[in-house]
Amino acid sequence: MLNTDNIKKLERTLKYGDKKIIARMVGISIPTISRFFGGEEDLIADETQDRIISAIEKLKKDRLAKEQAREQRITKLIK
Repeated sequence: MLNTDNIKKLERTLKYGDKKIIARMVGISIPTISRFFGGEEDLIADETQDRIISAIEKLKKDRLAKEQAREQRITKLIK
């Protein structure tokens, strides 16, 4: 059983549209993602929960890498 407070905190770190992206990455419906974040994770298979969490990790890692690359490009432009 996942800690509901931690799931809510994780949800607050997402940007608009991220749930749709995560659903597409995992291959599940948006309502399933909503169930996961809504505290109904007991209705979702453990494997699917793991895939959701992995997709969130990948999304955040990719976003951070893009942000860092943009920052480096901006730094080069202002030198």
